[in-house]
Amino acid sequence: MKLYKTFLLFFTLTLLVACGSSSVNLIPVSVGGNSSSNGGIQYINKEGKIIINPQFEDAGIFRDGLALVRTAGDSSKYGFINEDGKFAINANYKYATSFNDGLAWVVKENGAPEAITKNGKTAFTLKQADEVRIFSEGLAAFSVFDSSGTKWGFVDQDGATVINPQFSSCRIFSEGLCPVENSEGKWGYVDKKGTLKISYQFQDAYRFENDMAVVESGDKYGVIDDDGKFIINPQFTFMVSDGDLFMVYQDKKVGWCDDKGKFVINAQFEAATNFGKSDLAAVKTGKEYGYIDREGKYVINPQFKKALPFVDGLAAIENGNGEVGFIDEKGKLIINPQYKRISEDYVYYAIGSITSFLSAQTDLFDISALTSRINLESPEGLTNTSTMGDAAVKFGKTASSFSLYSSEHQMLYSSNINRDIGLDFFIFGDASKDQVVSSGYYQYSQKVFNSDAPITGFAYSFDLTGKGYGKGKSVLEAVDNLVTAAGFTKDQSLSSINDSGGIGVFKKSGKQITTTWQNNNVKLISTPQYIPPATPTPGAADSTLPARPDW
Repeated sequence: MKLYKTFLLFFTLTLLVACGSSSVNLIPVSVGGNSSSNGGIQYINKEGKIIINPQFEDAGIFRDGLALVRTAGDSSKYGFINEDGKFAINANYKYATSFNDGLAWVVKENGAPEAITKNGKTAFTLKQADEVRIFSEGLAAFSVFDSSGTKWGFVDQDGATVINPQFSSCRIFSEGLCPVENSEGKWGYVDKKGTLKISYQFQDAYRFENDMAVVESGDKYGVIDDDGKFIINPQFTFMVSDGDLFMVYQDKKVGWCDDKGKFVINAQFEAATNFGKSDLAAVKTGKEYGYIDREGKYVINPQFKKALPFVDGLAAIENGNGEVGFIDEKGKLIINPQYKRISEDYVYYAIGSITSFLSAQTDLFDISALTSRINLESPEGLTNTSTMGDAAVKFGKTASSFSLYSSEHQMLYSSNINRDIGLDFFIFGDASKDQVVSSGYYQYSQKVFNSDAPITGFAYSFDLTGKGYGKGKSVLEAVDNLVTAAGFTKDQSLSSINDSGGIGVFKKSGKQITTTWQNNNVKLISTPQYIPPATPTPGAADSTLPARPDW
């Protein structure tokens, strides 16, 4: 079992977010390793007695009387239990976050993020969000995704957008300020109205604690005050706030400095975890961990393979056999090593009062984002009188972008409508004309681009990924409904759909639209409709369909 992964990773986690400082009376552990085998995660008290029987695939610590858990099995879902082990909010959710500020985010199957109260009632739904993070100081970060990429903004506890999505990345609010990143990769700080209070200037930036925040500048880490002025100049390889001290990484060793940047415990350890609210911190010398006091002296000698910070007087340790137990601040074993797995949420909480259930992604696949992109009258801004030259201007193409020997011309390549839908767009028509060229005594004809050539048809091709994966049939049905609503009549003799694919053929006023679905690709193809002559003329050449690609 890994009590923590790497030194720098844990530093980063500690800087992300602080949650409520509830006491941890029940600890989620398992004897079954990294899965729900052997019963899954159980809850024990501080004496090691089982209070809630083994049954969960994943489980968090209790915050204000509720713990987020994930049920075991193929159809595992998230819900919230009380300290009696009973579900206070049923396990009906595909994704969920911990409660903070009285709200949690939950996501149902094929649903958008919902903010719920502790009685399980929906406060509001954020349909436009691609991802959401826990509330902090009354605001929650959310992201949207479009062709320009991911942008982050903030909503309040009523679901109103108070800061429009505009940041490339962000963290959460602490002491009235939030670190945000601009499109150039620089970090600054905004207040709760979205006003930039500390300008974009840092390579990275973290939450404020005690009116101070760790930032990265010039590949070194220092500390600023809430005016953005350095109180510890950038000089360390890495650093993290640890109460009234800063844990620092310098010359591949770990130590602690004060708020002036002066070492109070010299950088001498291979790795370490924070003091937090304890007077002891776990440090590694050689291959083993022990615990030092705030003067840097060993109180518990190195003897553990892994060790976590103290939480309410207990610290999780791992012995040489990979078994986890708990000691008190004198180094006495209170709960014998016997567990193979400890909840990741407990680990996160121990190393910095944070939660592993920080964010949730939408599970809503928005078919309307796809259907609203289809314009049968003016596809991608083109009209029934548009020429190849118009398309070249519209899509920023040159003559070499058009095929002179095919009627198919691709204008958009893998253009993202959102995270789950990619778009290719094609136009049809003969884009060439013959031009006589003289060379010495010879003249010959060659094909050149004809900007005046008419566009005779078009095609949308949608690739479904992510949450759109496996939803081709629903998309095809929605596209077919769009075509029918535009007055086209479906030719049932040429159309079919089943669970593995489908085709629809629609006709109207000399036009034909063909819709297809195969695997995770849906196409809509618009071409002139072939209408055979009412009375064939003897000896006349057979009529043929207009040239178009083989779809």
